[in-house]
Amino acid sequence: MNVFDELESLYNEIDQNYSSVEFEARAKGWHVKEAKYTRKRNLNDQAYFLFMFSRLEDHIRTESANLICGKKTKINSWKQRAAWDILPSSAGNSQLPFKKRLALLVEKGSSDFNLIVDYS
Repeated sequence: MNVFDELESLYNEIDQNYSSVEFEARAKGWHVKEAKYTRKRNLNDQAYFLFMFSRLEDHIRTESANLICGKKTKINSWKQRAAWDILPSSAGNSQLPFKKRLALLVEKGSSDFNLIVDYS
């Protein structure tokens, strides 16, 4: 089981626990307790989304850096390599914004690109 499967399992366990308490509170008319657990579920959703998206951002930075480095070393013609030479190859380098790194890996304007941009 990889870390994402484990996180999904943990997320589901926590969400089900909160959901159960929230449902019980709703059934008994305990509105304050219901609101408390609704809030906890929303925060849990946001926390897991933020963590998972940060993993995606890191993966995009790493893969774009690998692509740039590969192009810089494998292309022999300076005319073709020139565009790649001006790009920062380090994944930690903030000179190349996230959306531009993403555009190196996913077609700009595609549904995947737009979805990731909407979430960022």
